[in-house]
Amino acid sequence: MPALLAPLLGGLKFFVTKLLFSSLLEVGKAMLLKIRWKVVLERFLTRCTVAGLKWLKTLDTNGLTHDALDQIFNDLQAKGLPEAKH
Repeated sequence: MPALLAPLLGGLKFFVTKLLFSSLLEVGKAMLLKIRWKVVLERFLTRCTVAGLKWLKTLDTNGLTHDALDQIFNDLQAKGLPEAKH
């Protein structure tokens, strides 16, 4: 009798595995499509800009003063960009 159940259990295991995998795939796709990519891109570019300005502030060869760069940081924060922390 156990020899007869082995193929049935193997098929059941395959079905459950396939069902779980497809469910996880659907959940993953739903999460990716729900993300507002415009916001993610805006925050990424803001962080890159702030990092570049911080690096520029450390250089002595630039023509910008520290006060001018601080003013740029403050303007970015005033525009409602919370990622523009310095």
